[in-house]
Amino acid sequence: MKRTLLQSHDTTVNTRWMYLFGLVSFLFVNGLFILKYASRSSVPDWVGLIAYGVFVVGISMISPGLSERFHKLFFILTSVLMLAGIIVVHRLIDPLSVQVDRWSAIDHFLDRMLSGQYPYLAQTHLGGYGSPFPFWNLFHLPFYWLGDVAYGMLALVAGLIFSLKRLMGTYRGASVFLFLLFVSPAFWYEVAVRSDLLYNFILCFLICAGWYRSGLTISKSLWVTGVISGLMLSTRLSIVIPFFLLLFPGFTGASWRQRILFTGIASLTFLVTFLPFILWDIQSLVFFEYNPFVLQTRQGSLFEFILLFALLIPLSLSWKGNFERYAAYNVATILVFVSVTFLHRMLADNFESGLFGARYDITYFSMSLPFILMVLSRAFPGRKTNVPQKVTP
Repeated sequence: MKRTLLQSHDTTVNTRWMYLFGLVSFLFVNGLFILKYASRSSVPDWVGLIAYGVFVVGISMISPGLSERFHKLFFILTSVLMLAGIIVVHRLIDPLSVQVDRWSAIDHFLDRMLSGQYPYLAQTHLGGYGSPFPFWNLFHLPFYWLGDVAYGMLALVAGLIFSLKRLMGTYRGASVFLFLLFVSPAFWYEVAVRSDLLYNFILCFLICAGWYRSGLTISKSLWVTGVISGLMLSTRLSIVIPFFLLLFPGFTGASWRQRILFTGIASLTFLVTFLPFILWDIQSLVFFEYNPFVLQTRQGSLFEFILLFALLIPLSLSWKGNFERYAAYNVATILVFVSVTFLHRMLADNFESGLFGARYDITYFSMSLPFILMVLSRAFPGRKTNVPQKVTP
């Protein structure tokens, strides 16, 4: 039996505390962007932050009293405005003027590959090198052929819109999720700079939510979970967080044969995505100073990676079929991991530059945003309708 994300095996989650956790996390992530960029305007950053907080809390007070019909219409309106907004922003902002090169890392990779040159030596429009793994670059190939890899953002947001009602079960949950994304400065920053980071995690969220809804596990769907896990790992290493939290409970409950096969299938799939580039020029892939493995791991140290798995293992075993708790654990893990990584680097630098300096990319906090929205969609106060809690997995 399929279930919505608002269904749960477990009724012990304290909705009030979960709401407060989601709200604080939402304001923290978006507040960073307000504090960083409001200072460039005439509005004092603290005024912008307080006004935004009051606005979000006010929305949370109004939303429960509105009908499902209203939420349906509001969801449709928000969807149209969001998709139109992405198109307009991309039309208005010259990508070559953007001082973030995530879009050109993918675009120039594909451009160089299709011209017969080794793609991992491609430089971005800012002179850097790309870190995305092969599958994520190739995922953007249709959008490159259409003329702009940034269409990937449009496609993934459209996919989210199309899936939300089915996943959430009600238009209320779907409209809360989408509207909070729509009013997130973190989201519009990603749109403005054509970054692929947030929508990479939107894709992760959709896959994990779809698996949960369908009841897929390693034991039931060994090849599906193995192949998709390997492909998603071939986007960026940070997707380990949502996939590990989702799959590790089933992994521990699977037989030794299934564990070995899953690990082998996922690893082989990951390797196969790199195989053409290994055969093409292994020196330029493995031994290049700025190869994607170096670029994706240079933000952290061994300490941070030990901390990451020290968080992931117990949390993965304690969400116990409650998707709201699963989402909250994703938020906690991402925010703690990124914060500790930044703090460690600041200590090593003797705090020479602040959090908003060039050395620190606050968009890494945005990886948690789809999961924060899931928590808030479920836990908004005053919820008057609910989906039955007991379901067949």
